[in-house]
Amino acid sequence: MAAKLSPFLAALFALTSCAVDRYQNTFGSADFSPSARRLSRNDLEDIADIVSRPFIKHVISIGQDEPHGPRDEINIVIEYGVDETYMYHLKKSQDRWHTLDEGRISVSLSRIPVAY
Repeated sequence: MAAKLSPFLAALFALTSCAVDRYQNTFGSADFSPSARRLSRNDLEDIADIVSRPFIKHVISIGQDEPHGPRDEINIVIEYGVDETYMYHLKKSQDRWHTLDEGRISVSLSRIPVAY
């Protein structure tokens, strides 16, 4: 039985490590607005999964674009390269985050949409 359990545990460890690496690599040096700091670890892992498809991306900042905006909506600005930034506008419904809008944005505007 130990021989059958060992590959299962190895696979479970690999998947868990992958999720932790994805989270750390995605948000490692991101600027979190006050609204983003209130997000749960589960929310952040769900968001990391959405914005990191198909490969891990570097999040520049995360937050709301209005001080009293909907608490179930958030913007995530991603760095693709030296001169490329991308923004996701996400909404939480039924305990999951979903993409409302996404697209490239100007590098000069990359910190504006997530001030709150």
